[in-house]
This record gives sequence, structure tokens and C-alpha cells, in this order.
Amino acid sequence: MKGIAAALSIAVVQPAFTAFATAATVAAAAQESPRPAATVDVAAVRKAIQQLRRGQDVEENLALLRAAVDQVPDAGSFARDVGTLLLNEKLYEPAQGFLEIARERLPQDGVVAQQLGNAHVMQHHYAEAHEHLSAADRLLPPGLRPYVHLYLSMVLIGLQKAEESEARAKRAIEEVRAWNAAQPPGAPRLDEIDFELNLANVYQRFLRADDALRVLDALDGRPMEQRDLAKSRLVRAQILEARGDDAGALAAFARQRELAPDDAAGAYEFALYHVRRNRPAEARPLLERATKLDPEHEGAHFNLARVLLRLGEKEQGEAVMARYHAIHGARISAEVRLAEMRLRLRARPAR
Repeated sequence: MKGIAAALSIAVVQPAFTAFATAATVAAAAQESPRPAATVDVAAVRKAIQQLRRGQDVEENLALLRAAVDQVPDAGSFARDVGTLLLNEKLYEPAQGFLEIARERLPQDGVVAQQLGNAHVMQHHYAEAHEHLSAADRLLPPGLRPYVHLYLSMVLIGLQKAEESEARAKRAIEEVRAWNAAQPPGAPRLDEIDFELNLANVYQRFLRADDALRVLDALDGRPMEQRDLAKSRLVRAQILEARGDDAGALAAFARQRELAPDDAAGAYEFALYHVRRNRPAEARPLLERATKLDPEHEGAHFNLARVLLRLGEKEQGEAVMARYHAIHGARISAEVRLAEMRLRLRARPAR
């Protein structure tokens, strides 16, 4: 049996920019020797995971899964698989808890280190993410691992290490190109544009606007899908705004909206562009669009409330601000509960 995911017939999906494991690392994990059969109630575990995916009884189901860790012969692999499943459900705190258990029991497992690094990235724990991703880079079998380098470059931005971040971003581009070139005809390929845009973002974050624009200009000469073109226009808009090119930024933001009208992040960033220029009337419809597309978007609700108050719509502005406080309070409460759960997950002694 290849872990709890296989036992439960649940695929461990690794979407780009959400989880790290590339096909190479997944394949390496699949080559492990067979594991002992779990002695847990598989039906109960399956039900717990299904309920977690629906957001039901989170604490109770996590406690059931934690209890199962102590009942299986291969607790490390079980905890790794559960942690990965929780990552895919964006339950980052408890995912971290299970992956810490797995790391303790499987210190030489590169996939565990990689996934634990992922959990820290999603919580903006840059130092911890760097530690575990660097370990994954050492521990994973030889081969291409573009996502490890991609996420290390992002982490290094947070750590303010410009040269290392650039080097990792460039290596990620080299490896994704090599990966795609090695795939047989008809096989799925990784999206190289995301890796190029990451390099532009690295340059932007370290105030190298000219270098960032050169990357974007090179991309403009290549065929791109609409979603990738929209991403590039958003990055370009942010770079041009930082350079003081308001006309260029405005045109890039407008083009991004044309290409991706249902992108809440694009609407929000364009709205902030107007907010920074004291144009509340222009920001309002964009913020309303962002809150409609993403009803839990804290920033969009907060700024929409401010804009409405600026426009003299006191009652509506106060209602939206109340909605912001409700969203914010719910998120903080959930984070506290999940953080406490992670501590409880880790409190049990290792076998």
C-alpha cells in the first residue's frame, strides 16, 4: 500500500503554486517499498477527510486523524499523506502539525521536507520555509525539481536575499524548460510563463524595474494563453506604477481587466491604484466587483468601506465595514483554533 491516500482511494493532487511536489518527486515517493497495512478504521478516516473537504467538524476530524497516527505501523508515512491532503484543502496549520510529525519520523524523506516547506510558505513563515525547502533540495533524489527552486526564490524575497532569490528563480526557469523538453509527445507540460513571471516579480521586489520589464517584453514576443497574458499585464501594471508611469500602468491595468474580468485579485489591485490617487469613484466599482468575486476578501471589503465613506455613503460604508470586521474576526478565530490544534497534534510523544 502506498500510504493512506492510496488506501482511501483519494488522489493527492498537487496544483501549481499551491503545493510543491513535481512529477519527479511523486514518482520517487511511489518507488518506496510497500508499507504495512494500516490498522485504523479506513472508513472512518475516509469520512473524516471528506468532511474536512466540506469544512465540517474540523477539530473533531483532525483529532480522529491524529489518533490514527498512533495506530498505524508506518506513522510517518501516514502523517505525511494526511498532511499533504490537508495542504490541498488549504488547512495549513494542521497540515504543518501532521508534516512535523512526519518529519520527526522520516528525517531523510525529501517529500516530507518539501511539503512542510510548502505549509510554512503558505503561512509566510519565511525562515522555516527556507530551512525545510533547502533540506528538500538536498534530500530529494537527483533530478529536476523546478518548483523547489521557484518557491525558494519566493521565500528568499521575504528574507531580503536578492542575489540568492534571483539565482533560484533563474534555475527554476532552466529546470522547467529542461523538464518540458524531456516529456514525450502528448504528455502534460509545466507552464513556463509562471516561472518567467516569478523572475519578473523578483526583479520588481528588489527595485530592478528595468530588468523586470525586459523579462515581460521578452514574454510579449511569445504566444501566451489569455490567462498568462492577463498575469503579465498585472505585473507590468504594478512595475510601471512603481516607476511613476501612470499612463502605462493605467493601460496595463485596463488590459488585465479585459483579459480576466473574473479575477478578484486584478480588480482589487486596480482599485488600489485608484485609491492611491484619491479617485474613490473609480475605485468603487472595482472593489464591488472584487467583493462579489471573492466574498471573503478582507482587503476589498475594508477598502470598499473606506471608499463609500469618502463618497458620503455613510450607512452603506458602515455596513460594509461591519462585514469586514466579521470576516476578519472569523479568520482570526479560525487561525487561533487551528494553531491550538496544531500544538495538540505535536504534543503527543513520538513512538
